[in-house]
Amino acid sequence: MLTQSKVDKLQPKATRYIIKDAAGLSVCVQPSGAKSFQLRYRIQGRQKTLSFGDISLKDARAKAQAARVAIYEGDNPQTKALLRKEKQMSFGAFVQQHYLPHLRAEGKNAKETEKMLLAQLSWLWAKPLADIRLVEMKSWQNKQAIDKTISTANRYTNAIKAVTRHAKYLGIVDIDPLEEFHRLSQPDSLHEIRWLTKKEEQALRVELNRRDFSRHGIKFSDVKTSTDQGFFHVSAKPSKNLEEAMGSAKTKYFRDHLTPAVVLMLECGLRRQEALKLRWADIQPTTTEGEFQLFINPKSEKTKKGRYVPLLKETLGVLLAWKLDQEALGIESEYVFPHPQTGKPLKSVDTAWDNLIARATKRCSTLAGITVKDLRSTYGSRLVQNGQPIFIVSKLLGHSSVTITEKHYAALSDEGKREAVDTLSTLPKNVKVSLLTQRDLTVADKNRN
Repeated sequence: MLTQSKVDKLQPKATRYIIKDAAGLSVCVQPSGAKSFQLRYRIQGRQKTLSFGDISLKDARAKAQAARVAIYEGDNPQTKALLRKEKQMSFGAFVQQHYLPHLRAEGKNAKETEKMLLAQLSWLWAKPLADIRLVEMKSWQNKQAIDKTISTANRYTNAIKAVTRHAKYLGIVDIDPLEEFHRLSQPDSLHEIRWLTKKEEQALRVELNRRDFSRHGIKFSDVKTSTDQGFFHVSAKPSKNLEEAMGSAKTKYFRDHLTPAVVLMLECGLRRQEALKLRWADIQPTTTEGEFQLFINPKSEKTKKGRYVPLLKETLGVLLAWKLDQEALGIESEYVFPHPQTGKPLKSVDTAWDNLIARATKRCSTLAGITVKDLRSTYGSRLVQNGQPIFIVSKLLGHSSVTITEKHYAALSDEGKREAVDTLSTLPKNVKVSLLTQRDLTVADKNRN
C-alpha cells in the first residue's frame, strides 16, 4: 500500500515506471519527474486506463472509488472523462472533428459548408460550444439581414443551428445553446425578382458564342436575335468558314462547361446544383415520340421531392453537342458536367460566370451584377408573362408551395389579371373609349368653372 510520503519520495528514472497501490490504482512516474495516478479496469474483457493527473493519494483513491461504482453500474468512466473534456471543445474544433465528417458520411458538400462557416462565423471559431450565447447570435443575425438579405441571414442561421444541434445529439453539450435561435420571418410584401430582358439575354448569348468560338479564331458581325415558337435564335455572320475552323480543333462546340450549364438554367429553370448534378440518365423520353424531359433527382433538388421538366429540342441539341465534345476529349462519366480529374460533378461555375458577365456588361451595361440565380428567375418570369398558371410555374420551378411562387411572380401575374378582367366587359371597345372621353371632359369643365 502506498502512502503520501512514499509517493512524494519517488524519483524519476531513465524510463517511466509504475508503482501499484491497490484495486488497480497506481502512480506513474515519468523521466521528467511528473507523476500521475492511474486506474486500470476492465469492461467486457478489455483493459482500460483512466488517468487522474497529478493529485494527492487521498484524492486519487476517492476518484478511483467513484470510477469503480460507475463501472459497477454499467458506465464507462473513461467515456465520461472524454465528454467532460469535449464540453470545452471550441465551435471550430467541433466542426472539424465531428460535424464535417458527419456531413461527408451523409453524402453532403462538407467543403462548401466549411468555407461558408469560416467566412461568416470566423469570430465564433475559437469560442467553446457551451459558451455560445443566444443574445450575441441574434445580434449577428440582425446585422446579416441588414447588410445582406433576410434570406441570406436565414441560410446562415440554418447552418449554425445544424452544428449545435449535432453537438447536442452527440452529447458534447447537454443543452443546445441555439435551440431558441429561430429564422427571421419574411415580410408579407411581394418579392422583387430580377430577370433578363430580351436585350440582356441577347448580349449574354452573344458573349457565350464569342467565348466558345474565339478559340477557333472566329469573330461574328451583324448579330441578330429572334424568337420562333418559344425558341430563342441568335444569327450572325462568321469571319471564317465554320466547318473548316471548328474541324481543326479537338472540341468543336464549346470552350468548357459554361455555355451548356447556362442554357440549362436559362431554358429549363434549373437551380445551379440541379444543373451541375444532372446525369445523362436523367435525360428521359416522354410518352410523345421525339420529345424529352429532365428528371431532377430528389437528392439534388432543394425540396427533396424531385420533378420532371420538359426539355426543348434546342436545349437537347446543346447537351448532345456538349456530349460530343466530352467524347472527343476521352471523358466518360455518368454526370453531364464531370470534373476532368475526379469525374464527380462540378461544384461551381462562379469564376467562369463572373468573367462572362464582366465581358457581357461591355455589350449591355445593365447586366452588371446579374447572378446565376437570375437565369432561373428569367425562366419563371417568361412562363408567367406568357400566361401560364402560377400552379404550373410552381411545379416546373420545383417550389415547395404555390405561395412561394406567388410571392416572387405575383407582380408579373397581375399584368395578366387586367387582361382577364377586361374580357368580362360586355361594352364594345368604342363605347368604353367614348365614356372615358366624356368623363374626362366633364372633369375638365368642372375645373374650369
